[in-house]
Amino acid sequence: MVALLLLLAQAAPARALLDEGVSLSHQGNFAAAGDRFVRAIALDPAQAEAHYLLGLVRQQDGRKEPALESFKRAASLDARYGEAQARICELETDFALARESGYERAAAACRRSLTLLPRDAESHFHLGRVQMKLGPKPAALASLRTAVRLDPEIPGAQFELALAHLDLGQLPAAIEILERFVAANPSHGNGHFQLGAALAKSGACPAAVPHLERAPSHAQRHFVLSGCYKKLGRAEDAARELKSAAAWQANESTRRQSRFRAAAAKKHATAGAWADAAREYRSALELTPEDASLKIDLAIALLRTNREAEVLDLLAGERATVARYHSTLALTGLGRIEEARAALAGLVRDEPAFAEGWYQLGVVDLRLNNAVEAE
Repeated sequence: MVALLLLLAQAAPARALLDEGVSLSHQGNFAAAGDRFVRAIALDPAQAEAHYLLGLVRQQDGRKEPALESFKRAASLDARYGEAQARICELETDFALARESGYERAAAACRRSLTLLPRDAESHFHLGRVQMKLGPKPAALASLRTAVRLDPEIPGAQFELALAHLDLGQLPAAIEILERFVAANPSHGNGHFQLGAALAKSGACPAAVPHLERAPSHAQRHFVLSGCYKKLGRAEDAARELKSAAAWQANESTRRQSRFRAAAAKKHATAGAWADAAREYRSALELTPEDASLKIDLAIALLRTNREAEVLDLLAGERATVARYHSTLALTGLGRIEEARAALAGLVRDEPAFAEGWYQLGVVDLRLNNAVEAE
C-alpha cells in the first residue's frame, strides 16, 4: 500500500511536467520542452511516454542517436508502443542509408512497427527505402505503393516510388509519377533529371530536354543531354555537353574528397558537434561550390551555432525552396521577424505543399502576436 501511494505521488507531478513539455513543444520551445521531459523521467523512469516525447525533441534538435536511444527505451517499457517503434524504424533507416550498412536491422525495425501500426504510411515508406537496397525490388515497389496509397503527401515517397519503377524498367509508370512530382516540386533538381533521363530513354527527347536543362550539373546529366541535343540536330550544344561531361569525370577526384569531408561533417552533426560539422561542410563546399545540398547542410550547422548572418550570406540569391526556408530561419534568429514573415509568405505562395514553411509562418505569426493568422 505504501509503495502504491509513493507511485501515485510520483505520477501526478510527472504527468504535469509532460503536459507542460508538450505545450512548450507546440510553441516551438524544444529546449525547454526537453528539460520538462527529462525531469518527468527523473520522477518516473518507467513512463514510456516521457521517453518517447524526449526522443521527439531530440530528433527535432537533430540529435538522432540520442533520439533513437529514447525511442528504444520507450519501446522496451511498452512493447505495444507503436509510435515509438515507428520512429525507431525511421531512424534506423536513416542511419542505414547514411552508413550503407545495417539494412537488415532497419528492415526488422520497420516490420515490427507495421505489426503494431499496419496502416502507418511512413513505416511502409521506410521499409520500401530499405528494400530498394536489400531487394527484392518488387517488394520495395509494393511497400512504396502502399505508403503512397495511405498518405500521398509523405515527403519523398512519390519520388522513391518512381525510382523503384525505373529500377524495374517500368518507364511509363515512372514517367507518369515523375511528371506529377516535378509539377508539385518544381525546384527538385534530381526529379527533373530522373524525368528527363526517363523521357530520353523512351525516345522523347523534345520533352526530355527542358527537364535535363533544369537538372543539377553532373556527368550523367551532361551525357544524356548531349545525346538528346544530337538527336535534335543541335550539334554545337551536343559537343558542349559532351565536353562538360568529360570535365566532370576529370574532376571526380576533387568531388570524392568533397564527399569524404561531407561524410566527416555528417558524423559531427549526428554527434551534435555542430561547430565541427560547419567547418567540415565549408571545406567540402570549397571543393565543390556548385553542390547545392552542401550549402543547405552548412546552413543547418551554422544555424545550430547561432551564426545566422553567415547563413544569409551563404544562401543569398538561392531560389530553391529549402534554401529560401533556411534563410527565413536565419532572419528569425536575427530578430528580423517582419522580413522573415514576408519571405515565408512568398515561400508558401510559391510552394503551397511545403508544410515546414506553413509551420514556420505560424511560429513567426505567434512572435508577432498574430494569433488568428498563426492558428
